[in-house]
Amino acid sequence: HPHVPDEVSYLLQARYLATGHLAMPLPAVPEAFNVDLMTYQATRWFSPFPPGWPAILAIGAALGTPWLVNPILGGVAVVLTYLLLGELYPRRTARLATVLLACSPWALFLSMSLMSHVASLVAAVLAAWCVARLRRAPRVGWALLGGASIGIVGLIRPLEGVAVALLLGVWSLGARGRGVLRLWPSAALTLATIATGALTLPYNRALTGDARTFPVMEYMNATFGPGANDLGFGPNRGSGWEGLDPLPGHGPVDVLINANFNLFQTNTELLGWATGSLLPILLLLLVGRLRRPDAWMLACIAMVIGIHSLYYFSGGPDFGARYWYLILVPCLALAARGIETACERAGAEGGGRVVAGVSALVLTALLVFVPWRAADKYVHYRGMRPDLRTMVTEPAFRDGLILVRGHRHPDYASAVIYGNLDPAIPAPIVAWDRTPAQRAELVAAYPTRRFWVIDGPTVTGDGYRVLAGPLTGDELLTRRDEVVADR
Repeated sequence: HPHVPDEVSYLLQARYLATGHLAMPLPAVPEAFNVDLMTYQATRWFSPFPPGWPAILAIGAALGTPWLVNPILGGVAVVLTYLLLGELYPRRTARLATVLLACSPWALFLSMSLMSHVASLVAAVLAAWCVARLRRAPRVGWALLGGASIGIVGLIRPLEGVAVALLLGVWSLGARGRGVLRLWPSAALTLATIATGALTLPYNRALTGDARTFPVMEYMNATFGPGANDLGFGPNRGSGWEGLDPLPGHGPVDVLINANFNLFQTNTELLGWATGSLLPILLLLLVGRLRRPDAWMLACIAMVIGIHSLYYFSGGPDFGARYWYLILVPCLALAARGIETACERAGAEGGGRVVAGVSALVLTALLVFVPWRAADKYVHYRGMRPDLRTMVTEPAFRDGLILVRGHRHPDYASAVIYGNLDPAIPAPIVAWDRTPAQRAELVAAYPTRRFWVIDGPTVTGDGYRVLAGPLTGDELLTRRDEVVADR
């Protein structure tokens, strides 16, 4: 079940992409289907997010198991991480870092979400592994697969695509061909990246009318003002979320605030250790000997953090430092090196105690931190509850139109994903109950439907609760329920 508005939008997008459409026909009463992070035009509505992740999620949506996509990708990330680090480090280091990834609370929690970050990480690690193989044995297949993977990162999260393209483009220069074509591996990688990333151009044109205009930028400009979502510094940057972005605009002070916020979350969520997750990395930097792969990992971290410093928003408190998620594998590689450094400095006798201590920290994180974090933070996160998932399957609701009383978020946001998007199909439609006038419009638009009025969590103080139903249209219009949809 979604935790934040982004996941709701992604899931709706995946559902209509799974049917082969780029948008949905505009509902008969658009105001009754008003969802955050959705664009409403004269004849259609759609998610403004880039198409990469929703296209992947659509596979799960088509099979009725969208919730399973990210857990599978999380497992794929573990395998690819081992393959990548096996190209760069001794097997022992690769195995240790892979175990840390499999036990990372940050990875586990994002892998149980519907967010795009895990898919971006998988594509980025696959691309890096291909470039590592390309450097070892230049073959066109590795260049094409690596470039396509970089392009997919761009289709999922465009800013991360830029970061990965810059990093791996430079790294690929170490893969040399023969003679005058010695740079062909980098050229092939670049062409494959461009060809794949360019798939967003017809998508943009279909939704905005301009191949160069991203739907999400058009949405943000329309919602928060021109330039609100642009990169760089300026007084017009930002969406006015003072609780998450305390200062207006975006400047150097904002960079420091965002970095401090995300650094704190990384230290907490990366490993979930009581000592702080960054301790082994600090140990490596202070007393260890850096090797060339370590320098590459630090470069990756600097690139991801640096490029996101140009963006006004830190990513918020949801799912850790999620905008920094691509630093996950580099951080764990350095953490593994830090643990090895501790073992080396402890000597033959002390090394066993280091291993025992690390094992205790990992087990404590899995047995204490992860369950506590899951139950304390993510159950009914921000009021998002999955109650309607079972309610809509009851025969009584089959041809019903469910009116959800409460706020757009979380009451309607939690419910809309369980509604039918095609009114021609005999399945429940879920609408937002906002005003008596809107009720009349819904009755006129759906005259054959039976109506149900359901109170959302902000109204009941608990879960969803049936207030009335089934009702005919006339019975619905005679009710005088208090209006509670104030935002």
